[in-house]
Amino acid sequence: MSNRVGIVATTLGSMALAASGALYYHTQKISEEASSKNNETEKSVQVLMDRITELETANKKLNLEEVRSSLIKKILPSTVTIKKPESSGGFSGGIIENRDGQYAVLTCGHAWAKQEDFLNKELEIIFPSGYSFKIMPKALPNGIVPWSSTLGNDLALILLPDNIQQELKSRNISGIPLVPFGQEPAVGDSMIIFGTPHGYRGSAAFGMVSAKRDFIWDKFTIRMDYQTDVAMNYGNSGGPAINMRGELIGVNSWGAAINGGGSIGLNFTISPETIRKVVDLNWGWNVLTKEERLQVNQQNALKYFTLPTPQNLFPFIVNNLASKS
Repeated sequence: MSNRVGIVATTLGSMALAASGALYYHTQKISEEASSKNNETEKSVQVLMDRITELETANKKLNLEEVRSSLIKKILPSTVTIKKPESSGGFSGGIIENRDGQYAVLTCGHAWAKQEDFLNKELEIIFPSGYSFKIMPKALPNGIVPWSSTLGNDLALILLPDNIQQELKSRNISGIPLVPFGQEPAVGDSMIIFGTPHGYRGSAAFGMVSAKRDFIWDKFTIRMDYQTDVAMNYGNSGGPAINMRGELIGVNSWGAAINGGGSIGLNFTISPETIRKVVDLNWGWNVLTKEERLQVNQQNALKYFTLPTPQNLFPFIVNNLASKS
């Protein structure tokens, strides 16, 4: 009897063990299948998310290209090539407008060696459309000559007579608006520059603001320039630089080159901070509101006098970007 009981117990134990093993096997299999399905789901979700990111990136790129193309079409008619009698290539400029509705060409000062040259040489102003006229720069109504040398603020303002201003308006050519005070671009922001590199009129190039730098150009002149990776070459000097809202954020000024070569992606535009100070405060060509003028005055008062010069900062040739010819 006891043997039978033992056999039955052993048999039941074996059956229970087998059942337990089978249950564990099925449970493990179900778990593995569920885990596999989860992994497949996660992979599918990741693929979907990657695709969404790809589409979003493509859409942003498309939008950027559309905005950039639209801005170039809008601003290009307000850019000019400036030619002196002895120049074959010329340099660049942009039309700006003051608060009195007056138009002028804003450009670089280093295209002229001295003030007398600025006032006594007839210029030809050529637009991308081919429209052109000749003009002699002159002093402002307040008697100030709107010209500054390379060692100063490197800006010049070419005033336009009423008949030329009316002609520009009839051609739907408008002034490029100066970026509002306090809305200057940050490092990393996109920018577009215009100009006449090596005589090729109506050119545009795209890049970003790489840095903002203050320089002392002589004993008395502190100037903020925007460093940029946008390609600039001879003839780009004086051309406008804009942000992605079509606002003026600079004037092409100078660049660094090795052994006198072309652009190495280390170029500089005169900042809107400097443009405001020079054009409005120094020259009195009314581009600021009273509130903005007060803010610019306060901003200038905070400048300090222990700043590097470009010649000491860069161990290469510093190129002004007016035409060599």
